[in-house]
Amino acid sequence: MDWIWLVPLVLGGLAYAGKSLDIEAALVGITLGYMFLYLGVGYLVLILTFFILGVLATETGKKKKETLGLEEGKRHTGNVLSNSASALLFAILGSPAGVASAFSSALADTFSSEIGVLSKKPPISILTGKEVKVGENGGITSLGSLFAFIGAFIIAATALLFWGPSVAWLSFWFGVFGCTLDSILGDAFERRGLWGNNTTNFLSTLVAGLLAWAITML
Repeated sequence: MDWIWLVPLVLGGLAYAGKSLDIEAALVGITLGYMFLYLGVGYLVLILTFFILGVLATETGKKKKETLGLEEGKRHTGNVLSNSASALLFAILGSPAGVASAFSSALADTFSSEIGVLSKKPPISILTGKEVKVGENGGITSLGSLFAFIGAFIIAATALLFWGPSVAWLSFWFGVFGCTLDSILGDAFERRGLWGNNTTNFLSTLVAGLLAWAITML
C-alpha cells in the first residue's frame, strides 16, 4: 500500500487548487495527514473523512450563504489546527476513541453550522431559546441539529470499521456532546467577543476526546 503515502499530498494539493485552503493551511493539512498516517491508517481515514465531507458541507448552498454574507472562503491554518490538534494529541496517546470523538465533534459542528444556516426557520439561542440572526454564534436549528447527528454517525461508522462498536458508540455520543458544547461556548463566550471561533472549536473537540479517552482508561 505504498500509494497511500501519496494521499495527503494529493488531497492537500487539490484543496489548495480548489481554494478550500490557503497555501499555509494546505501545507499544515498535508503535514497533519502524514502524522496521522504514521500513527495509524485508521486515523488518516478519519481526518480525510472529516476534511472531504467538511468541504462538501461548506459548498452546499454556497449561493445562499454568499447572499447572507456567511460564505466561509478559504480556510486558514487556525481553522485546520482548531479542528485537528486535539485529535492529534489523542492519536499520540494511542486513543482511537479520543481521536474519533474529537473528529466526530468537529464534523457534527461543521454539518450543523454549514447546513443549519440553510434552514427555512430562524435559529434560536441554545442558552436562552430566543430567536437570533442566521449565522449567530450559539444559534441552533432543527435542520442543523439533525445534520449534527448525521455527522457524528458518519465518523462513528468509520471508527466501527477500524476499532469496533465500543469506540464507535463513544465517538457518536461524545461527538454530539462536543457539537452541543460548541454551541454553548459560542453563545456564552464567542458571541460576546471573549474569544474566537477557533478557540471554541478546539475546546469542544478537546473535551469530547478527553471524555472518551477517560472512559476507555477507566
